Amino acid sequence: MPPPRRAVLAVDGGGLHGLVPSVWLAGLERALRAVARERGLPPLPEPVCIGQYFDVIAGTSTGGIVAAFLVLQSAGLLAAGERGGAAELVDLYERRAADIFPSGSSALSPLWFLWELLRDQGKYSAEGLQRVLEGVLDPPGCALSDLALCPDPRHRCSLLLWTYDLARRSPAGFYAYRAPPSVPARPDGSPAHRFGLITYEQLPEEGGPADDDGTDGDGFVRVGEGDAGAQAAPAAGSGCPPRWDPELLQKLETNFGISAAGLESRVRRSEASDFRVADCVLASSAAPTVLPPARVRAVGSDKDTVFCDGGISADSPALEAFSLLRDSEAEADPGGRPLELGECAILSLGTTAVVDPLPAQAAAGLKSPLAWVRSGDLVDTLVNANPEVVHGYLERFFASGGPALRGRYLRVQVTADRHRLAAFATGSEGAALARALADFDRSGEEEMRALRTMAEMVGELYYPRFLQFVRDNIFPEEPGRETGRAEGGGTLK
Repeated sequence: MPPPRRAVLAVDGGGLHGLVPSVWLAGLERALRAVARERGLPPLPEPVCIGQYFDVIAGTSTGGIVAAFLVLQSAGLLAAGERGGAAELVDLYERRAADIFPSGSSALSPLWFLWELLRDQGKYSAEGLQRVLEGVLDPPGCALSDLALCPDPRHRCSLLLWTYDLARRSPAGFYAYRAPPSVPARPDGSPAHRFGLITYEQLPEEGGPADDDGTDGDGFVRVGEGDAGAQAAPAAGSGCPPRWDPELLQKLETNFGISAAGLESRVRRSEASDFRVADCVLASSAAPTVLPPARVRAVGSDKDTVFCDGGISADSPALEAFSLLRDSEAEADPGGRPLELGECAILSLGTTAVVDPLPAQAAAGLKSPLAWVRSGDLVDTLVNANPEVVHGYLERFFASGGPALRGRYLRVQVTADRHRLAAFATGSEGAALARALADFDRSGEEEMRALRTMAEMVGELYYPRFLQFVRDNIFPEEPGRETGRAEGGGTLK
């Protein structure tokens, strides 16, 4: 089997548990150095620039902080004094955790719940996270265009920050796409780099231009008009009684009769829109009830769009990252061979998951919004299911192709049972770890130290698999690969 055409790194959301994949990335750096030595390549620089070994790095929520940090390092846009690398990411979480989530009452505290209910605000202000983000960017106004159009030819890594557009009620993603050399250039000879916002339109925009075929410009048919209207509401005298009153259907929007190609057009890119990277990370991280919705304004625009945490739709953004590569390459080279999922190598990093099975009686009691919020299970329930679904799909897909294809997918995650955690919490270290895993906003020194220790232990267990992933996908032995990714490094082009 030939080497994979593209490599994807995806990082889940999870608040301060972003410390965990940051620790695991140190193991990936170690594996990259070790395999480079095995292959007789020049020593990799210190710190290793992970972004030079992946075609796209995607993150949701806290995973967006990790993804943006790694891609900014690749583009040379970290603030002065920031060298990049996993060690600095770990230090960022440990040093600035209390700035993002100041220590205070637990989300499960009745007094906290009553106070927040009366105050009608999120649990935390976004100002702390904003200061942290602007402290690692150089300049603070760094935008998606700076990443997509970076003049450094060594910078090959695209960025995807997954979020949710509250105004459109649509999953969304801010992206800076770096076209690889194999993708044809634009007519003017410039690379096919691009940046903007991906949205999934559910309905046409009001007043949108109508197409000749009765659609509103984005592939949706207005029932009661055109061919679809004839099928749903046949003309008088046709002998076919209308299924519905045509007057009631006149303004109902539907995708009735649209082909698969038409459905693909529902993914819309806003090519002309540029956004500050810090704003994009905020938009990806605004967890409901925890941080306020993020008001984001495109560069040069006077109109705000409101976003919340991308975990609402894709807490694990691995498939969205693949879609960005596939769609961007297809747009740049319509006549080329489309990228297939099996041609990608995917490394997906979780941020821990705590399973808390509810007794039937307790679950049945979650009848109202008040009960959900008071239980503390609202955000966990919304975001925990998606990573399991995505992992299950990817694991089955790559396993279906035999050992060679199976080696192209690696998922690293820790799942803990809350009841077992309570039994484990006998000593001070165990209690600190139990507290850290139970809540993603525990910023105390003890909790962060326990979380790091656990992540280091798990990272050692996974290190052999990191090594094998790098051997198979980053520095494969098979000939026929293009070169030119990192100096002294491998390529997947």
